[in-house]
Amino acid sequence: MDSAAWHNSKECRLPTGNQHGIKRKADFSKSLFNKNSGKGELELYVGKLTRTVLRRERGGNPSDLAGENGMQRIVFIRHSEPDYSFVTERKYQGHGLDLAQLTENGIQIAENASCDSRLNNAEIIVSSPYTRALQTAAIISKNRQLDIKIELGLHEWMPDLSFQYSSKAEASQADKLCLEYNGVCPDDSEIRFENFENVFNRAKNALLRYDKYKKIIVVTHQIVIRRFVFTPDIAFCGISEIDFDESFSCAEFKFY
Repeated sequence: MDSAAWHNSKECRLPTGNQHGIKRKADFSKSLFNKNSGKGELELYVGKLTRTVLRRERGGNPSDLAGENGMQRIVFIRHSEPDYSFVTERKYQGHGLDLAQLTENGIQIAENASCDSRLNNAEIIVSSPYTRALQTAAIISKNRQLDIKIELGLHEWMPDLSFQYSSKAEASQADKLCLEYNGVCPDDSEIRFENFENVFNRAKNALLRYDKYKKIIVVTHQIVIRRFVFTPDIAFCGISEIDFDESFSCAEFKFY
């Protein structure tokens, strides 16, 4: 079954359907044009009405959007399953490996994850720029009718700051060294990997740009997510939630 057929099947029952949301938006536009509204005001009003309708169809209310004590709710989603065969066949190195797309199974995993009720009432998707994360975000965006913002600061931990690594095996070697030294690169290390503290700081700074939203979906990577909420093994499209504001501090380092 292809993704379009699956999405319209009984296996996936989102609280709102794309067709209903699009149709209502078109109906709003038609009625508002008849009122001779100005273009800027019209677009703003249509946007507000569309978001209100979709929220009601999802069964939510404004109080469901926020985390504890009015904090922002962030729903982290790890990217889905990548296929590195295409990039390794072309002998790509460094960030070239991060051009890997999702496997067919990975696409289906993302389709399934887009139905998760923990995503209800989210207002926007913020994604890492890496292909595996962006493709995951695009699938969720399609099924949830949410805009995507790309944030460089949400990219994966860098196993080699010279960007010369040529395989997952070399990246794994850096990962082992990183764990051995509690996420801090030794001064005399031949492998210059990114410190975990820097991973947290760049990701936090990226997320703070979205503090006007009450609930957001963040599609990123396992090591990035662990800096905010520690989970030993995050499955592809695994979901973790936090309540977030400027006072949020890095999760305690743990072996996994």
